[in-house]
Amino acid sequence: MPRFVVQKHWARTLHYDFRLEMEGRLVSWAVPKGPSRDPRIRRLAVRMPDHPLDYAVFEGTIPRGEYGAGTVMIWDTGTYEPLRPAGVSPEQWLDRGFLKFILSGTKLHGLWEMVRYRAGELSKESWLWVKLRDRFSRPGYDPESEPLSALSGKTVVEIRGEGPPPVVAFHERPLEVWSRPCAEDPFEESEEPGSLGTRLLH
Repeated sequence: MPRFVVQKHWARTLHYDFRLEMEGRLVSWAVPKGPSRDPRIRRLAVRMPDHPLDYAVFEGTIPRGEYGAGTVMIWDTGTYEPLRPAGVSPEQWLDRGFLKFILSGTKLHGLWEMVRYRAGELSKESWLWVKLRDRFSRPGYDPESEPLSALSGKTVVEIRGEGPPPVVAFHERPLEVWSRPCAEDPFEESEEPGSLGTRLLH
């Protein structure tokens, strides 16, 4: 099964990065408030540049001035089963703007879907990430209730440490094709989707 990872990212502000392995890279979304296991909650997920597969196991502190500077925790990781129609390639599935899949992680399980509702340039492409009702649903769920790394079992303080930030190897940076300045925090008030967001985003 292909992998998924959710990385908790302390950049200018805290957010979560959700990544799905797809055709040799990690297709990525930044999620301001993190995943919700409550089916009533829709989470805004902003499409971000793809990352190399090696980044799925990166946990540590990215130095200031580097792409995505800040501390990164592997909040959850595991495999996923894509529920795409027969004969549809992963790229076609993504282009259709509707993804349905089963997550088998340390913290996240069961049926989920993502729906694109605003297209545009990559970093402005907005999706909704939703937990579907099943035995893994949990009304009122808060991702902050599970603060430890799924990889190391460490807290963010333990990951950050007291020493100087490590040098980030080239393979831990985004794909070369996306080598442009990074918005450390991709979210601003203007990014919230108008009336749709008022009704659906929490």
